[in-house]
Amino acid sequence: MMDEPLSGLDPMVRSSIIKGLISFVDLEKQTVIITTHELQEIEPLLDSVILIKNGVILDQKRVEAIRRNENLSLSDWMVEKYGD
Repeated sequence: MMDEPLSGLDPMVRSSIIKGLISFVDLEKQTVIITTHELQEIEPLLDSVILIKNGVILDQKRVEAIRRNENLSLSDWMVEKYGD
């Protein structure tokens, strides 16, 4: 589990961490849970997204379903469906 792993990092380090996470998940076949407010930064890593507010799961979807059915980026989908 990673809490805001890219927060406050410069672009080079952020890119390196994203590449490392992709390699880890591909190699180890492990699930990584990432909490973030910046979906666009981690969108390339995601298979699924779960939206939680005040400890309650609001929604859970596969990223491909959002792109296919909603025709929106993850950030736009979240804002359109749940406000800010």
